[in-house]
Amino acid sequence: MHGYKRTAWLWMATAIAALAFVAYAAEQPKSEPKTEKKAEAVAMEGTLACAMCSLSMPDMACTKECCQTCTKTGSPAVLKDAKGQLYLLLPSEHGKELLTDEVKGLFQEQVVVKGKLVENGGLRGILAESITKAPAK
Repeated sequence: MHGYKRTAWLWMATAIAALAFVAYAAEQPKSEPKTEKKAEAVAMEGTLACAMCSLSMPDMACTKECCQTCTKTGSPAVLKDAKGQLYLLLPSEHGKELLTDEVKGLFQEQVVVKGKLVENGGLRGILAESITKAPAK
C-alpha cells in the first residue's frame, strides 16, 4: 500500500505542476505575428567607410587605407549619409562579392549606393546592387 500512496502523490504533484504551468503560460502576453517588411528601393549618397572606425572612433579621421585594412580583416562596409546615419552595406545576392577592388578604391569618398533598404532589430542596411562614385557637385 505504501507504493500505491507514493505513486498517487507523485501523480498529484505532477498534475498540480502542469496546471500551474498552463495558468502561467495563459497569463503571458501574446506576441504579435511577425510581419514581413517590404524592402524599399533606394539610391543613397554618402561616404563609403568601414564599420570599425565609424562606430568605435566616430570623431577621428579615417583614411582610405585604414578602411581597406579594416574590411580586409572582417569589418563590414557602411554608408554614412549627410546626417551621420550609418547603413550596413550587404551584397544584393547571396555569394555576390560586394567589396570589389574598384569599390575598395572608393573608401572615404562620396558614393551612390543603389539597392534595397532593409531594417531588422534596429539595424539598417542596404542590399547593395551597385556602389559608384558620386557625381561632382
